[in-house]
Formats: sequence, structure tokens, C-alpha cells
Amino acid sequence: MATSGNTIKVLTRDDIINAALRKLVVISEGTTPSTLQVTNAAEALNIIVAEFRTLGMQSWARNIYNLVIVPGQDTYNFGVGQTVNTPYPNFIYTINYVPAPNFDTQIELNQMPITDFSQLPLGSNGIPVNYNYQSKINVGTLSVWPEPDSTVPANSYLQVIYQRPIEVFDAATDNPDFPQEWGNALIYQLAVSLSDEYGVPDTKLQRLSSQADKHLATVLGNANEQGSMFFQPDYRQFE
Repeated sequence: MATSGNTIKVLTRDDIINAALRKLVVISEGTTPSTLQVTNAAEALNIIVAEFRTLGMQSWARNIYNLVIVPGQDTYNFGVGQTVNTPYPNFIYTINYVPAPNFDTQIELNQMPITDFSQLPLGSNGIPVNYNYQSKINVGTLSVWPEPDSTVPANSYLQVIYQRPIEVFDAATDNPDFPQEWGNALIYQLAVSLSDEYGVPDTKLQRLSSQADKHLATVLGNANEQGSMFFQPDYRQFE
């Protein structure tokens, strides 16, 4: 038996749109959608992509950014056109302090919610040990405490491990910023999203919704990294 030897089949934006419209019987075999239908479907598809960002912890969307520490600066804005000119993190997993000149040590910073972080003493200086991250609209603000000063060796950096935003579609030939296994999840979610616009009967919508849920659950089961889980007592109750 001969197999193809190929493990990659990548869809384009319009492949996804055409497949969704066929599921809705808006177009038939061998026909193509109108320009307006493609425009409306592309808009709906990008909204789905943005919503899928909230599913969290997709292993393929994890990045590392080495942020050089600037003495006297305790706040850094992430985002296109911002101080840190890169797509803003949806979520930060961890931040490690890596001191120069050897860069052979990593010290994990303590993540704090804004309510606790805002109560830290003002005017403190030194090597950062705590951080808070606030994801806003198309920008994220990273704050560290204490404010870095001259005790931080020059060129030391913070290794920021984070989840980047999943990219939307701009052109007909754009490929999904998802592994190929997500093809059916995108197609069926788009079909469900467009169903109201095309007056899909409730019985058919239920079938489409069921398929969409099934495909999404399947890919989510393989979207996260497998790792160890550790538990320890919370001794604070005894203080």
C-alpha cells in the first residue's frame, strides 16, 4: 500500500468560507459566493478568531520575549507601535529575571493581581521581584516592582513567556493561524455564525451547532501542553 507521505493540508480563508457556505447550502458544488457574501463571511470569521483567543493556553501561540530592563522604568507597554513593539500578550504565563553578564541564572518573578500589586510600597527600588500584567484593548501593560535601579546589571532582561494573539485573516489566500486540525472547528463555527443571516431552519441549525461543538471540543483536547501538577498546603490559615 502506498501513502502520500504528506502530512500537511493547509486551508485558506476562502476555503473555510466556501466550505461553511456549502454547509448552509448557500452555494452548491462548482459555484462561488458573491463578493458581498465573502466580505460578510470574512468579517464573521475574524470575529470567531478573536473569540477563540479567549479559549486560552494554545500551545502553538506561546512566545518568549526578552525584555531588556531599563533602570528607572517600572512600566512597559506591549502592542504594535508601543514601547515594546510586538503584538500584545493575551496572557503571561511566567516572567524570569535573567541577570547579565553571564545570563546563566533565571529567577522567577511573583505574579500579583492588581489589587495586591497596587498596595506595594511606593518609591521602592532594586531588582524586580513582583509583576502585574493588564491586558487592555490592543495593548497590554506590564508593571514590575520594585522599580529597577543601578543594582540591576546592564543588559539584564526579563524573559516573558506569554500567549500571543491569534492572527486574523486579511486576504483570501491567508492561511489560518491554527494547526490544520482546527479546520472543521472553524468551518462549522462559521456556518453556525452565518445561519441567522441565511434563515437556516432550527433543525438544521441544531445539527450544525452539534457538529461545531464536537469539533471544537476535539481540538481543544489537544491544544494544551501536557505537564505536571503540583500541590502544597496553604499554611496561611495557620498564621
